[in-house]
Amino acid sequence: MRATDDDGRELDAEYAVEIEPGSELLSLVLESSSGASTKRAARNTEYRPALRLLLERLKQRGAVLQAGLLDSRSTRSMPESDRRLFSEPIRLSDVHDIEELRKRLCNAQTTIGQAEGATKGGNASKRIRLRLTVPGYKASDATRLAADLASPGARETRTVFTAPRSQINRWWDSNPSERFADMKRRTDPGSVLLIACFNANKAWGVQGVEP
Repeated sequence: MRATDDDGRELDAEYAVEIEPGSELLSLVLESSSGASTKRAARNTEYRPALRLLLERLKQRGAVLQAGLLDSRSTRSMPESDRRLFSEPIRLSDVHDIEELRKRLCNAQTTIGQAEGATKGGNASKRIRLRLTVPGYKASDATRLAADLASPGARETRTVFTAPRSQINRWWDSNPSERFADMKRRTDPGSVLLIACFNANKAWGVQGVEP
């Protein structure tokens, strides 16, 4: 499968979401990138922007990277402990710079499986496997997650409060009996906070939206 960016352009990078055997985890598998040769055309040329895009969309869904492994053909027989791209789970909601994480995952690939004494790092766009937990997705939802990651999400909408242009109708000024007390204070975030003392002996007041 290939992902479409937020401008509607399909990126040249193949990926899949797989069920991780023997666990409740899902795995995002991003295929390797390679340049053109005399025998084949370049493949998965947009590996890096695709990885960043997939990480961003996983972050939007509250995903946690439980493990990351280099999953190339030449390293698959190595112990997982020698193929790790990071040592601790990564909660994507805590990651402020997804591009820095993308670089970290790519740079970690360059030293894995290198011959002893090698002076030059290896390829930074190899096949990788990211084991995930994603709220709302079970192990049986691999196909659904792959499809959701491929498509741009709905753009975020915000509700903006606009203050009334006309003067507030203070009906209680002319009718003291309408001045009442003990209006409840809402404590849930973002709710309208009304604090008022409307009686003959106390001052009245109204406050706006609670932070």
